[in-house]
Order: sequence, then C-alpha cells, then structure tokens
Amino acid sequence: MSSRNTMSSKKPSSTTSSTSGGSGLERVFNSPVAGRLAQYLDIADLISLSRASTRTYSAFKAIQKAQWSINSFLSAYFTNPKAFRSVLGECDAFISGSAALQFFDRVRWSDSDLDIYVAEPNRRSEESAIKTMGIYLKDKEGYKFTPTSRQHPDFDIHGSEEAKKFTLSKPLDKESLDYSVFDSGIAGVYTFIKKSARKERKVQIISTTGLPLQCVLRFHSTVVQNVITWNKAYALFPTATFIDRVTLVTAPKREQEQKALDKYQARGWSVVEYPGASFHKDRYVRDSYTWMIPFDNEGVTKPEKPDYVIEISGFSLESEPYKNTYICSSVTSGYLRYKYLCGFNDWHPEFMRRIDDILQIEVQKSRPDDVELDWQAEADQADLRTLLYSKKFVNAERERGGRTFYDNCVPLFFSKYLIKKKQERKKKEWQAAKFGEGYCHECSRRYSIQDVVERAVNKLRSQYKGKAGWTTQHLLLGYQLFEDSIKAEVFLGLDGGPDQDEWLNRQLQMFVGS
Repeated sequence: MSSRNTMSSKKPSSTTSSTSGGSGLERVFNSPVAGRLAQYLDIADLISLSRASTRTYSAFKAIQKAQWSINSFLSAYFTNPKAFRSVLGECDAFISGSAALQFFDRVRWSDSDLDIYVAEPNRRSEESAIKTMGIYLKDKEGYKFTPTSRQHPDFDIHGSEEAKKFTLSKPLDKESLDYSVFDSGIAGVYTFIKKSARKERKVQIISTTGLPLQCVLRFHSTVVQNVITWNKAYALFPTATFIDRVTLVTAPKREQEQKALDKYQARGWSVVEYPGASFHKDRYVRDSYTWMIPFDNEGVTKPEKPDYVIEISGFSLESEPYKNTYICSSVTSGYLRYKYLCGFNDWHPEFMRRIDDILQIEVQKSRPDDVELDWQAEADQADLRTLLYSKKFVNAERERGGRTFYDNCVPLFFSKYLIKKKQERKKKEWQAAKFGEGYCHECSRRYSIQDVVERAVNKLRSQYKGKAGWTTQHLLLGYQLFEDSIKAEVFLGLDGGPDQDEWLNRQLQMFVGS
C-alpha cells in the first residue's frame, strides 16, 4: 500500500444507513465512549474507520482532535501551553526528535525530554531567539538553566561578549564534541530542568547553524524526522514510521547514532538501510506523503512568518549502498525576507531563475542615475546573483531607505512549478500507457490501459446502446461513470494533443465499432 493512500483520510462518499440512527458501528463511534475506544486502535485502524462512512468520518475528526491535542501534550512540560506556543512562533522555532514522535504515536516515554530547535542569529542586529525562549522557560515556566562547563551560568547574558569570552576560555569537553564535530548542524545545546516531588522535566533548546529543518534531516534515521510548529504538526514519513514501523538510516552509524538506533529498535521499529516504497526521492514538507495535523489556535498569538516558508521546504534522497542522505540547500536573497530550503531537483534552478528575474526588474526599476552605467555593465557581463550581493548594490539599497521583499510571490512560483511537473508527468504516463501498461501515481499501481478502456466502453454500451456518433467525450464520460476505476485524468491528460485523440478513436473502433 502506498504512503499516499495509507495516511490520507479522504472523506467518504455519502451513504444511506438502513436505520435513521446509522449502523451499530457508527452509533458506537459517535458516542461518548469513542475516545476511550480509539486509544486501543492503531493509526491504520483509525484511517480505515474514517473511510467507512460519512458518520464514522465525522467521528474520526472528533477523535483526531482529542487524540492529537497539542495543548494536552504540552501540558506535561508547560503550565500554559498556549503561551508557550506563542513564544514558539515568535522565535520561529519548532519541536522535533523523540517528543514529536511521541505526539504522533500517542505514547509517553518516562525518560524522554523535549527538544526545541531554533536557528542561531546570523546578524548582530538580530535579537537572539535562543535567549527569548530560554528566558521564557526560566521566568514563566519555572525551569532552571543547567549549563555545561563551557556555558556561562547566567543565561540572561546569553550572546553577550562576556558569555562568549567565558566559552572561549574553557577547553572542549566530550559533551560539546558530541554535537559539534561531525557536521550535525547543531551549534549548541542549552538544557533547562524543572524538578517536582513526583518527576523531573527536561527541555533543551538546540541552536542550529543553518535552518532547523536541515538539522532534522541529518538525524540518525527517519523515525524522529517529525516537526511540531506553533500551529501544525508534520510527520515526514508517516507510512514507514507509524504503519510499517520501520526507520531508514540517514546518517553514518557512529557510536552515538548506533545507540539511538538500538533504542528505537527496542521500542519496536525495524532499522533498514535500503529505502522502500515509503521513501521517495524528491519531497517537500507539505506534499501528499506528509501527515499534517492542524491545531486549534484559539488564544495563541500568530507570528509574522507565514506557514508556506516551511511547507514548501524541499529535500531529496541521495541513496548509495549502506548510505542514505536527505540533502537540501538554503536559498537566500536580498529581496526575500526569509530563507527557503530546496532539494536537489528541478525546483532549485527554477527558484534561482525567478530570483534573478526579480533582481533584474529591481535593478532596472530603481537604480540611482550615478551608478546606472556601472550596473548595466555588471548585469551584462556577470551573473545577476553576483550583482545582488555586491557592496555597491547593497549600499545603494540602504541609502534609498529599505527594499521590497517578494516572499509573497514564492508560493505562486512553487505552485506553477508543481503544475508544470504534473503536466510533464502526465505526458510521460500517457506515452507509456497508450502502448500497453501505465503507472498511476494516485494509487501507486500498474494498469493495462486497454483493460480500462474496455471497461469504460462496456459501461457506455449500456447507456448509449444503438446510438451513433461515438466520440472522445463519450469515452471520457465512461471513465466518470464507474467509481472503482482509476482517475481519468491520470491517463487522459489534457496535454495529450492529436496523438491522444487518434489513439482513442482507434480504441473505440476496436471495442465498439465504427
């Protein structure tokens, strides 16, 4: 079963029950005990339940809201989960690692902490989100900062010259080497602990050298590559993690990584080193393979940064014998307020081309007269990206008192890119399908196009028997008449052209007669 079909909870078509109150199953799962029963069902069973009927789908939505309540989950760590989520959004941070895995899997491990990932500021003028989050944990939630030997004990001066001098004066220890030596993407780990009479809670702020999602994709394996933001949760590999219960190794198996893999193997996951059907080469966060859970955001302050920045983040699987890596690169520009993550596919050069177009327009529109000729020469002779980062260009922008950001155009660029790729894919599928078998991406199965056309035409015979004038439109109508067939648009793309019409006419003559 494909990941696309397994994790989606598509609303079923409306059905009429034999009784006004629905079937016994529907009445049970719409009763107050539904939530208690759902605790004993795994995720695959709940997805199947959602597809049974419109009533069980409604029950599933209510169960989902209760079983995956982010405020209930965070209440184990914070007295005010909504206030914490507001700070999480303000700091452009997210939760990942074992805590996010527990949230999706609806389990609690007593020895688990909560990891918050946030990027290091890359300019002196930026206020440190690390400091903002740490002070919130101390002052509002009662956590106590527990420094390493190289961290200044007073977290209130984090980022100051005094704190930096303190760190530089201390020798590297094993704890620092664990996360900094092997290009993990981690810049530092700041531990906060809150003790009570019954238990001890630990929250760690993990600063990253690049975008936090890049760090997540460097984790030891896919089982922990899940993310919780201020308003949504994303499981990047839901079928493998929660249905098949397997985790793909995505980092070199050094001592530290092997210990983590052994731990999750003991918790019930099988460790694999070769990507199966659940792992696809080119991905982005909000694609159809991701399991996304939206939260109730009442009482939570919405941050300035839009969701699409993380949701269009892309990554690509590079697989070699005994080595799997999800690779990506960040894209920045003087005309983009935010950094974006791209996989190594066609979107990366397309995105860069769009940025070049923006730059060219801005240079032509708003350059000062005194540097017009110099800039024109540079634009003619050099790559526009080089011009964007030139000192002359940046200084001129500052003198004009700011610049225009084009982030709101990025989702449009990305949407057009996806449409273009879908059209190209359909065209390739059509070329393969008309000569024999075709592959349907909607359900990840291989079909004989001739068999499908025959079924469609037989359906048409029953409705148009004795009528003349068979056309392509009749055949398309036939596809729509039977629900259990593959979707017509997968094989009959709108970009097929004259070859498609000619082939369809031949099929009609074969099965129906001229």
